[in-house]
Amino acid sequence: MSDDTKDSRVVLVEAMIAIAHSDGDFAEVEKRHIKNLLGFLGLGKASRDYVNHIIDNNLVPMMPTPDQLPDHNMRRFIFLHAIEMAYADGVVHDSEVSHLKKLAKVLELSEEDVDRAWESASALND
Repeated sequence: MSDDTKDSRVVLVEAMIAIAHSDGDFAEVEKRHIKNLLGFLGLGKASRDYVNHIIDNNLVPMMPTPDQLPDHNMRRFIFLHAIEMAYADGVVHDSEVSHLKKLAKVLELSEEDVDRAWESASALND
């Protein structure tokens, strides 16, 4: 799938996959979480097949560029799920926190958005 035809939701799922890989282990629970999210996001078959190919072959996608980003609410939603990816294997590694900071910057999220997402994810995982 070329970058110019990539759905913005796919770009953000790729970011989640990159976060999941950042601790050096793309755990099965992280893979299941992302695959479950694909249906919720309403991705078409070609996009689902593309993402499943990335997951099944342990490929590490690039982080998104600002021109690939969708609307603000979608960016916040995906950032929250990226944090949940970090929590999915039971340990939030420093490398995951570092990648999440980069992702928040790329997604142009405010400090308030970031703090709210961490609080929500933390509450879900306590």
